[in-house]
Amino acid sequence: MTLLDKDLWELASYAVTVVGLPLAIATYLAQERKERRNEEKESWQMLSDSYIAFLKIVLDNPDLHLRTARATPGLSPGQVERKMVIFDMIVVFFERAYFGKRSPR
Repeated sequence: MTLLDKDLWELASYAVTVVGLPLAIATYLAQERKERRNEEKESWQMLSDSYIAFLKIVLDNPDLHLRTARATPGLSPGQVERKMVIFDMIVVFFERAYFGKRSPR
């Protein structure tokens, strides 16, 4: 049997088809799944970091009573403006969380 024997090459091609190709496909799919998982973890980490930054802003503005469920009377126009901006920030955060989760991958 020589190295250039047609039967040997045919047997090798069958081995690649039966073993190598499914192994390559399985490896590719496993890598894609791992990358998707890493992207999801990264997205959740970014959302968590953004929310922590928002909570720091809330803590830096105790005069606005942002965590109080009832209305806060007697706010100055500047305080009302700050409060609205902070509420806009949380709305943007929730939009990013909602639409980021629904984006096609």
